[in-house]
Amino acid sequence: MGAEVCAPGKRESRTRLILERRQPSEWTSMQNSTFEIMAAEPDSEDAAILIQALDADLHRRYPGVAVRGLHPEDVQDRRLTFLIAHADGQAIGCGAVRQLEPGVGEVKRMFVQPTWRRRGVARQLLAALESRARSLGYLALRLETAEGQPEAIGLYRSAGYVDIPPFGEYIGNPVSVCLEKRLTIGS
Repeated sequence: MGAEVCAPGKRESRTRLILERRQPSEWTSMQNSTFEIMAAEPDSEDAAILIQALDADLHRRYPGVAVRGLHPEDVQDRRLTFLIAHADGQAIGCGAVRQLEPGVGEVKRMFVQPTWRRRGVARQLLAALESRARSLGYLALRLETAEGQPEAIGLYRSAGYVDIPPFGEYIGNPVSVCLEKRLTIGS
């Protein structure tokens, strides 16, 4: 399985991440799955399609609950990182990091199309976001998910995120699960 991380509009200067081929007993559904991860504008057509699918998924899981996405000012913030995973010319997943406070970023809008789940896309998106956060000088990443997303909670905990009390706009939300990971050089 392979993944690439590319700068927006700079396909010629992309940084390539290649995952080592796993042993046949470990292949499961990841056989022949290749995708690339590219930086994108959060208001691009691919981003809009993925965010619409994410919001529909969240509304299905949490009827009547307001979705908390990116803030309007985030879209114009040059520190915002928005990544999209593509396979066979199709946008299959996304994620973002925005500055929460000096030295701390927040992971937002993590989503993978259902047909691409359990193939390592979310894990690679998260790793790429963490790498970008380190390059921006963040010492920690925080995120919010919810009790109705056990697959997301499992991903984050397995990637080294630990539970923290609700923060910011999530304080008082009874279904919020907030997590944090301390970032270090080389981790």
